[in-house]
Amino acid sequence: MPDASETDVDAAVAAARTAFDEVGGWSQWEPGRRREALDRFAVALEKRGADTAEAVTRQNGMPIGISSTFESALSPWRCATTRGWRTSRAWRSCARA
Repeated sequence: MPDASETDVDAAVAAARTAFDEVGGWSQWEPGRRREALDRFAVALEKRGADTAEAVTRQNGMPIGISSTFESALSPWRCATTRGWRTSRAWRSCARA
């Protein structure tokens, strides 16, 4: 991976700040709207879990059982716990793992 120059870092930070401060952007959303977005994202991650685990296994040789747990199941769980959604299917499936 190439090193970023100071100019590259400054440009990335400026782009992130602009996106964060954008009128109607994430920073201005009500908590309920953020929760809904995280819910949709967690569901989308969960639906792709098996494909994600297989891709990680192919990419770096990680055993499928480990990639299924750490690379696919934990991502929806992180979304769920980030927004306090511990009753979700994603939470329950990770809690059993």
